[in-house]
Amino acid sequence: MISFKIGKNPLYEKLYFDVFGDDADFISQICDTSKVFSIYDDGIFCGGLCLFDVSVNGFSGAYLYAICVDKNMRGRGYAKALISYTKEYCESNAYSFIITVPAEKSLFSYYKASGFSHIGYGIISITGENTLFSPPCDVYFKDFDRDFDKLYSLHLANDTLIKPFDMFKLSLDGFDIKYAFSHTSSGYLLTKDKQSVYLSLDGTCYKACEKALIMIIDENFVFPNSALCDVLFEI
Repeated sequence: MISFKIGKNPLYEKLYFDVFGDDADFISQICDTSKVFSIYDDGIFCGGLCLFDVSVNGFSGAYLYAICVDKNMRGRGYAKALISYTKEYCESNAYSFIITVPAEKSLFSYYKASGFSHIGYGIISITGENTLFSPPCDVYFKDFDRDFDKLYSLHLANDTLIKPFDMFKLSLDGFDIKYAFSHTSSGYLLTKDKQSVYLSLDGTCYKACEKALIMIIDENFVFPNSALCDVLFEI
């Protein structure tokens, strides 16, 4: 019999580590700052995911993160059942959309079959020898001193996917950021040195061109192009 549990789960944290290999402290923090959904079959733990509350233009949404199933339990529909249960939870709690970024491109068709559709995530990594940036930007501050409160205020000021502060901080904590700049209505630029620039639109530094997937629950909700970025910066 399939059952579900919402709440921190040591079994999920172990599976998270086995599947993704992230630092144990980081995993613990992720689970502390999100809602953990777990799926069981006849009392046996099978898999889980993290749900973060996010928003766009005042509409509440769910960011699904670290979706994983025990390797010995795969191919039995547990991930699809977990996503379906999470969707029901979101519908009953007035969420307008669900968004996720698959770990591998091969998973895109899987999520599409579960009711997700593609949206662009934009261009992320930009490099240029001895150059910092060329697009027009308003400089917010230099010599970034890990003042996440100040950077989060910049995050809130843009028309973007708004993460809760704890998730936002965790997303950036591993980067040695030196500078931060705004770019009108599209996010901001972050650079950890003078040769690599990272475009961050939702509080995460991405290093490659990626795609996000979204499931619209509220028919009144329209996801703006600028929320995740449709912009290419060239150096």
